[in-house]
Amino acid sequence: MAKQQGRLTIEKLEGVFKDLSSRKFTGTISVWDERAWKEFYFAGSGVRVTSVGDRKTLPLGEFLTRRGFVEQEAVDKALEKQQTNFNMLGEILVESEELEPERRDKALLWQVEEELSDLYFWHGPRYEYEPGPQTGQYSEVERKRAETNTKSLSVNAEVSGIIRGAREAYKEMMEVRNALRMGGVYRLTELGRQKLFVKGGFKALSDPEQRIVVLLDGKRTLEEIQKRAHVLPRDTLRIMHKLENYGAVKLAD
Repeated sequence: MAKQQGRLTIEKLEGVFKDLSSRKFTGTISVWDERAWKEFYFAGSGVRVTSVGDRKTLPLGEFLTRRGFVEQEAVDKALEKQQTNFNMLGEILVESEELEPERRDKALLWQVEEELSDLYFWHGPRYEYEPGPQTGQYSEVERKRAETNTKSLSVNAEVSGIIRGAREAYKEMMEVRNALRMGGVYRLTELGRQKLFVKGGFKALSDPEQRIVVLLDGKRTLEEIQKRAHVLPRDTLRIMHKLENYGAVKLAD
């Protein structure tokens, strides 16, 4: 497969993955629309992601606190320290012994898989695929990094496993998505209000769950809630599916 460009579809994305597997998982794919831009450089032993715009995953700090790997206080201190030493957040947390290296690496892997699986859900973005190793600095990458103060995300892991994880995340999200109505307006039921607010259950919810629950006012669609809550798409669907099965939310009349 030679260099490609045009409109990205799921079929073309799968074609890129197939070509990468034949080239020892080495190549670059850039995807963009009017709201966001991403570049993935696959280098056989890992992936580097540069993501600009409103389709970025949550910051590493939020990933770590959401998974219960570190406390918010530790993240805040690390972010403050980062202003002077400019190291990556994960490195600072590991150096301060607030985070185990294995958990940092796992969180980074989740972020990369989430960024990659997001490509399945774009609606006809432009893309460009260049097989083989990068031969030099990409001026467009550097320009976008400088303009937005964006740091690239890198993870050393088997690329085939990362692609497999992205595919599995996509399939999981589609199964849950089919069980919900993205264009439907959802609200809390009386049971949901009693369990989540009257009895103090709100404080027991995770941060992403709280972000979702406060937006369930019977006026917003699930798609709107997902955008406003700034929660990973996969987690938004999981949370809503969980709440619906529990009887805490339902479609508004």
